[in-house]
Amino acid sequence: MNSWLTISLRACLFLLVTTSFAQPLVNKGKIDLREWDFNQKSVRLDGQWGFYWEQLLTPGQTPKHPSRFFEFPKIWDEGQGFATYTADVLVAPDINTLSMELPDFYCSYQIWVNGMEVASNGEVGTSRKETVAQWLPKTVVFPASDTLHLVMQISNFHHI
Repeated sequence: MNSWLTISLRACLFLLVTTSFAQPLVNKGKIDLREWDFNQKSVRLDGQWGFYWEQLLTPGQTPKHPSRFFEFPKIWDEGQGFATYTADVLVAPDINTLSMELPDFYCSYQIWVNGMEVASNGEVGTSRKETVAQWLPKTVVFPASDTLHLVMQISNFHHI
């Protein structure tokens, strides 16, 4: 077979395979999963979350439009400290319940979905003295709505 044709067919096959398994990413604090089939596959919430360094904000305190974004998950340049992340997740209006699998983070965290605390691990704080590290994987189930506002406080004073 012509080498040009072989290379073209391989490139097309590669693109077809990689795009069919591509996961959407959080972009500037938002991810649209309205067309996502949660019965067939899960989705990671990786990407650019709203980011508030050295602030532990609760759901009522977070601005509607973040001015700074940071990749999640990613190690902070500062190494240790505390921050709040936010993301809006759009889902189909017919979805009533969702779950989130939380691996064992190497820090403490507290997570809210639409103002309701759904998970925590350890004790979040603004210093090593206030923070209690705990590494416990969890799966949490929570009610869904067409827009999920996620707020996640994280503090890390035990790992670099």
